[in-house]
Amino acid sequence: MVRESPGFCTEFPIGELARRTGCSIDTIRYYERIDLMPEVRRTEGGHRLYDRDHIGRLAFIRRSRRLGLSLAQVRGILDGVERSACRCAEVKALLTRRAEEVRTQIEALQKIERNLRRAIETCGDARLANCHVIKAMLSGEDFAVAPRCCSERESSLPR
Repeated sequence: MVRESPGFCTEFPIGELARRTGCSIDTIRYYERIDLMPEVRRTEGGHRLYDRDHIGRLAFIRRSRRLGLSLAQVRGILDGVERSACRCAEVKALLTRRAEEVRTQIEALQKIERNLRRAIETCGDARLANCHVIKAMLSGEDFAVAPRCCSERESSLPR
């Protein structure tokens, strides 16, 4: 049900908005309930009708979420834009804080990766009951100091 209104953009139902934006209908309705999406015109039957402005708004919300901004932060930006009260410096400060958060998360993930690599290097082919990786994890020991699960000699012995 795509509909042309005189003087307005093409209007379309929620399913079409979902298709055009890749956003689920439930998410669109949620954004409406929390007032991230503006009021929509409804048909006499109560069906919502959206236009290209809604596509742009939803695209902004989704891009902001992909950057890791919270819904409250997205709302703050959108409210500021609507009131013409949002300054570029405020958005820059918000994005700078987010970039610092991402840097901290990356450093934490790199530490996890190093620990996983140490565990992989430590892991041999011993029985699980003799696994030094499991023992190190249970005792809180560092993988770097844990002995290998089995020596080369042990792994070459017939089983």
